Amino acid sequence: MRCKYCYNKTIKSGYRYNTRGKVQRYKCKSCNKKSSNYGRYTYRMRNRRWKILEAIKLRKQGLSYAEIASKLGEISRQSVFRWMKKQ
Repeated sequence: MRCKYCYNKTIKSGYRYNTRGKVQRYKCKSCNKKSSNYGRYTYRMRNRRWKILEAIKLRKQGLSYAEIASKLGEISRQSVFRWMKKQ
């Protein structure tokens, strides 16, 4: 894995625990910053990872933001729009 700050190599540096479970931590060899690779699009988002990935898949199939929101339920079209903007 590469450091998300300076793009140099990282080494494993323990775990961190949150409500979704145990997440591997990494430490950069050059800048000494720690980070975790929890998911490129879903890092620190409040909705479940599977919902966000499903929304991305549906958008690539050509559905509108409103159609995706109604299909997934309890999600606004603005949320879907923000997810697409982050990817």
